[in-house]
Amino acid sequence: MITGTQLNVIQQALLNRTKKVSLNNTWRMLHDSEAIGRVRGRDLHLDDLDFVRLDQIYKQYRKVEADINIPKGLSRFEHVKYSINEKDTNKSVFSDYLVFASVNAALPLKSGMLDISHPKFLATIDINEVDTSAIKQLVIVENGDMMVHLYKWHQYLPEQWQGSLFLYRGQGKNIKLVNELLERLADTAKIAVYSDFDPSGLLIVLNYISSRDIYIVVPKDWQNLDEEHSSNGLQIYLKQISQSINFDETFAKYTILNDIFQHMKKKKLAIMQENVHLMNGLDIIRVI
Repeated sequence: MITGTQLNVIQQALLNRTKKVSLNNTWRMLHDSEAIGRVRGRDLHLDDLDFVRLDQIYKQYRKVEADINIPKGLSRFEHVKYSINEKDTNKSVFSDYLVFASVNAALPLKSGMLDISHPKFLATIDINEVDTSAIKQLVIVENGDMMVHLYKWHQYLPEQWQGSLFLYRGQGKNIKLVNELLERLADTAKIAVYSDFDPSGLLIVLNYISSRDIYIVVPKDWQNLDEEHSSNGLQIYLKQISQSINFDETFAKYTILNDIFQHMKKKKLAIMQENVHLMNGLDIIRVI
C-alpha cells in the first residue's frame, strides 16, 4: 500500500518530469517494488517508460489526474472526491473539533442552546458553530477520561464552578483550537485549567496565560500533600524534573505557580487527576 505522502512524491515527479531524483525512501521503495528507474550512486534516473508506470501507479490510488491540485486538510468525506482510499488524508477524524461536557450548563451554539448535561456524553463540535460570546465560565480539562466521568467528580469543585462548561484540552491540532476558542471568548469569561498536579501540569496552565485572567484547579489543602501520599507518583515526578527545563525560572514570574512548584519540588509530588476522589476536594485559584 502506497501512502498519501508517497503519492504526493509521485505526483510532483509527474508534474515536473524530472529525469533525476534523489534516492530517498520513497524512490527506493518504488525502485525495489515497482522496478522504477535506474540507480546511479545516490540518485535515481527516470525515463519516459518510468513516467508511464508512475502515472499508472498514481491512478490506482487517485481518482483525478496528477495535474489536479488536491487541497490540503480535507476531511475523509471530502477527500474521497480525489482519492480511492478515504484514509489517504493526514487529517484526523476529530482533529478540527472541540469536545465539551457539562453537568447542568447548556452548550451555546449559533443555532441555539444545546443540552449536553448527560452522563458520559461528550459534545463534539466545529468551533465556528459555537456562540463564544455566550460562554461565561469554562474549565479546560487535561485528560479525556476525566471528561467522560465528569459526573463522578464535578462535586469536588467549588460550588460556583460546578455548573461550568468543561472543555477537553485535546491533542495536537485540538490544542490549537482550544487556544483559538479562548481568543474568541468575552473578556469577562472565567477560565480555569485542570491539569495533573505535577510540573508538567503547571506547564499546561502556563501555556494558557495571556492577557486574560486564568484560574488553576488544585487539590484542596495542596500545601499539606507530601511524598508519602498514596496517590503520589514519585517516579513520574523524577522523570519530569529530569527534563532539560529550568522549572524554577519558568514559574518564577507567577506567584501561585511558583509556590505550588516549590512545594512539588520539596515533596517530590506528581498526582494525576484521576485520583481526585482520594483528595479532600478541589480548589480553584487565580493565577497571579
